[in-house]
Amino acid sequence: MRKFHALALSAALVLLTGAVAQEPTPSPQTPAAGQSSGQQQGGVRRALPIPDKFTNLQVLPKDISKDQLVQTMRGFATSTGTRCIFCHVSKDPNDKEGNDLSKFDFASDANDHKKIARAMLIMTQNINKEFIQAQIKPLMGDEAENVTCFTCHQGKKHPQHKAAPPAPPAPPTPATPPAEKKQ
Repeated sequence: MRKFHALALSAALVLLTGAVAQEPTPSPQTPAAGQSSGQQQGGVRRALPIPDKFTNLQVLPKDISKDQLVQTMRGFATSTGTRCIFCHVSKDPNDKEGNDLSKFDFASDANDHKKIARAMLIMTQNINKEFIQAQIKPLMGDEAENVTCFTCHQGKKHPQHKAAPPAPPAPPTPATPPAEKKQ
């Protein structure tokens, strides 16, 4: 059954090679919900407050709770092996690692990775709704797993696997000459 799931996903997405992995669980050292890991101070990250209202949410629900947004962002970061600075903009040009989240402009669309992430989020939502839930789940029931960022990225910025190239065509079989007539 798992093999069928992998084949179905490959057919749906050229980007997939069929390996479906589970998303990793966040580290137990992550800050409490409603807070964000923040600036390093003596090797310890202090929690920074997260605003109650968010701006420029274009794909995620506009009424998403603080806890849900933090959990979602951590899921993206874990699934893609990145940190906030990969998609979001720091107002501090010296903070190349994104250590001080208090200096971030999270609403900014200046980083193209954020635009790509939105497009990929829409892609996974469409695959899950129109393919997995509509076509695969009726056949597989609860074994049908949704596609997530981790399905392809597996903790890497860019998926490490590429779709297999099509098999080369079979060589033509030589024609068998007709049998000679004996006289």
